[in-house]
Amino acid sequence: MSLESIISEIDEKKKAQINSIQKEIDELVESRSQQLKKETDSLAEAFSSRKVAYANSVERSRRDLAVLEAARILTDARSKLIDDATSLVSEYLSNLRKRSVHRKILEMSIRLVEFQFPEGATVFAPEQDIEALKKFTADTRIKFEKGDMPYGILAASSDGKRELDLTFTQIWKAARDNIALALEAGIGE
Repeated sequence: MSLESIISEIDEKKKAQINSIQKEIDELVESRSQQLKKETDSLAEAFSSRKVAYANSVERSRRDLAVLEAARILTDARSKLIDDATSLVSEYLSNLRKRSVHRKILEMSIRLVEFQFPEGATVFAPEQDIEALKKFTADTRIKFEKGDMPYGILAASSDGKRELDLTFTQIWKAARDNIALALEAGIGE
């Protein structure tokens, strides 16, 4: 074998080895490239999911804050309406004895006591109303005593087991509750 054929054979083996190494490198690069692409795609997908979840969370938080603010505004408006109504009623009540309706209220109150307590009752009323109340009944089973309320009456059955609260405080409390319920029903529609 000649020197040239040996050199040629070495060159061929070298080229074959280089091609083989190049092929391995290309396969490794391609494999690593595909792996990096998968990892990048996975990271991009995870980032996108997190970004969407964060955006949804922020939007949900904004909605929750808006709902809380709307509830606060409605509560404030409801309270103002109730306060305004309370103010009007208080103003009306402060001058009630001067109005003609006061006499009618006293008469209706005594009629209700006579109906509720046919066996007799004790009526507690403001001192300035007792004489007017007595004029509306001839029933001797109804007794009158001074009460510590500004308006209205409180009646107790003669046996003390039942009572009828027609004080304006109680009536106004019931009216206030009804106003609040009506407002809530109106707001809910």
